[in-house]
Amino acid sequence: MDCQTIINKFRINKDKRTGNVLYIVEGARKEFNLIINLFQDILGFEYVAGISREGKEYGELTKPGQINSKIYIINTENSNVKSITDINGFIEKQIEEINKYDFDFRYEYIPIYYIFDCDRHQDEDDIHDLVKDLNNSREGTEFNKIGGMLLLGYPSIESYVISHFENDIFDFYNRNNASTKLKQYTGDNQYDFARMNITTLKSAFEEMIKSIMYLGVNDIDVDNFKDANVKIFEKEQEKNNKVLLSLLLVSLMDLGIIEIEQ
Repeated sequence: MDCQTIINKFRINKDKRTGNVLYIVEGARKEFNLIINLFQDILGFEYVAGISREGKEYGELTKPGQINSKIYIINTENSNVKSITDINGFIEKQIEEINKYDFDFRYEYIPIYYIFDCDRHQDEDDIHDLVKDLNNSREGTEFNKIGGMLLLGYPSIESYVISHFENDIFDFYNRNNASTKLKQYTGDNQYDFARMNITTLKSAFEEMIKSIMYLGVNDIDVDNFKDANVKIFEKEQEKNNKVLLSLLLVSLMDLGIIEIEQ
C-alpha cells in the first residue's frame, strides 16, 4: 500500500481482537517495559507478570472482555542483534525458551515479532539475511516451523521513543550533533513512557512512515514485508543508521490495530 495513503487514512482500533501474540525482545529491560507500556497504558490491555518453570519473568497482557486477545513478552539472553545472526541456532533457542513457559498457545500458529536494535555494523551481512528470512509474523522459515517478523530500530529503540515527541525525526541528526547519544538525549528531554498516550502514538506512527518514505520506500505490504524491510535495511546501512526509525509499529499494522481506511 502506498505510504502517503497510509499516513492520510490510518486509524487506531483499540478494540481489535488480536488472538495470541508473542513479542521476543532484546535482553535489556527497557524494551520489555516498552511493550508493556504500548499495550497496557495506551491500548488498554491489563498486565500480569508470569514466571517460567526456571524462574524467569515473562509478560502477559490480556484485553478485558476479549479472552482470546493476549500479548506475551519474553526476553532473549543477549541484548544485541548479534544473538540472532545464526538464524537456525537462534530459532532453536527460541523454541527451547518458549517451551519453558506454560503458554496456552502453539508457537507455530501465532504472530511472532522480534524487536531489536540495529546499532552494529560488523554483522551487516548476517543481519541482511535475517531481514530477508524473518519477514512474516505467521510463517516459519524455510527450515523451521517457527518464524516471525524482525522489526529493527535504527539505530535503537530510542528512535521509537523520540518519535512520540518530535516531528521529522528522519532529519534528527541534521538538527543535532552527529555524535548525540540517543539514550542520554531522551533522558535529558524527559521523554519517558508516562508521557506517551494515544495521541503521541499516532504521531509516532506518522513519523515511522515518514522515515520509511525518506529512505525511498513508498509502498508497504505487511503480508510480505521482506521487500520493504530489506530496502530499509540497505538504505540505513548506506546512511550509517543516521535516519531515526523504529519499525515496532509495523506489528500494529500487521495485527490490524492500526487500520488503513479504504
